[in-house]
Amino acid sequence: KLVTAAAAGPVIGGATVRYRNSSFAVGGGHAKLTTGSYNTAAGMSAQESLTTGSYNTAAGMSAQYSLTTGSSNTASGHAAQQFLTTGSYNTATGYAAQYLLTTGSHNTAAGYAAQYLLTTGSYNTASGYAAQYSLTTGSFNTAIGYGAGYTGSSATVNGSVAIGCDSTGVGAIVTADNTVVLGTPLHSLKCGAVGTDSGLWAFGVKKDA
Repeated sequence: KLVTAAAAGPVIGGATVRYRNSSFAVGGGHAKLTTGSYNTAAGMSAQESLTTGSYNTAAGMSAQYSLTTGSSNTASGHAAQQFLTTGSYNTATGYAAQYLLTTGSHNTAAGYAAQYLLTTGSYNTASGYAAQYSLTTGSFNTAIGYGAGYTGSSATVNGSVAIGCDSTGVGAIVTADNTVVLGTPLHSLKCGAVGTDSGLWAFGVKKDA
């Protein structure tokens, strides 16, 4: 049965179902939907605020709760992308992944609380428990591993790569733009780009003691 955005359709297992503009919601979402289309929401309050955004998918309680006009986002997990509003082309998988993301775009996070503090940064990739947790506005960064880019990493770093974690759960830390860190603060291999007057780039390698 087709219903208006504000109206509720049938109730399945106690959950409200809505369908409009080829968008489908189970759990109370899409009550404010106007022209948005091809959206899917499953979970209590998932896509609760969505109005004109399209091609979004949310699975989990409060997933994409604040999303309004953003498009082509995917969130899977409780509170994933909960505060996303107008950002687009983001993918979050895991509990509270991209939790505070608002307007950033083209970010990918896989893991519990991955990119948790990210707000407006774009083109970042994080894979692992709390990977890139501390990143807020930085862009073009990559973090792979448990806690990579977590405590101690710059919140605004750009163009950097953090890979690895030690036996105590300490992940790789990046503090400067355009650097690659393999390993932990005590045992790591760092590659940093150094600008020259000629505009060329030289690469130095340092093995921490």
